[in-house]
Amino acid sequence: MEMENISKRFNPEKPEDPDLIAESIHLLNLFTFHPTTPAARVRTYIEESFFAASKDTNLPLLTTKGVKSSNAVRVANTSDVPFLISTPLLPDAIATGSRTFIDRLVEAEILKKASWEDVKNELSGRTLSAEHAVQFLRWLAKEGLPPNKQMELISMAVVVLGDEKAGKIVNLGAISSFVVPGHIPSQGGLPSYVLPLELGKTFSSRELASLYPPLNRSCLMAVGGKN
Repeated sequence: MEMENISKRFNPEKPEDPDLIAESIHLLNLFTFHPTTPAARVRTYIEESFFAASKDTNLPLLTTKGVKSSNAVRVANTSDVPFLISTPLLPDAIATGSRTFIDRLVEAEILKKASWEDVKNELSGRTLSAEHAVQFLRWLAKEGLPPNKQMELISMAVVVLGDEKAGKIVNLGAISSFVVPGHIPSQGGLPSYVLPLELGKTFSSRELASLYPPLNRSCLMAVGGKN
């Protein structure tokens, strides 16, 4: 009933409403199991029984997309994956404020951490803006995925530069070269197989090389950028 009430008051324009988050934290903390006396094992029995009974149950949780069933919710540091705008993420404040309970939900496999498969699902359902594309590439450079999974995600990423309806479309999977610090003026036009400057200018050459390994690309020299 409490989560249903929160769901009715959720405003998509204010996905991280502090009042709703505070209520959710209070509610979740009511289900946090504390040490019992005189027999500490009583707490263990109660907790294990609760999670055993809940393993196949979808618990309602407040997310960035409203109240969703736990099987659809993902836990992640939202600052690491800001491009996941279609995926219901648990707000950082709830993950911190109800850490003990959330950790137990993850341990019991009732709640899952965001993974490359969630990114894959996101990429299959929409195009990326330039801002989200940079965020995606930044995440990918830090994630250290196996090469086959990394290339699978890159091949799925379609970016629209500029206006959403009339902008330039870039398939990141078709990129085979990138610009690094050097001598070719960056004002000049670049071939379609080169990563657009709007997407690559904030990355170091090492980061770009990790995204497009030597076997899959060549590189161009250009003015500006990072080593």
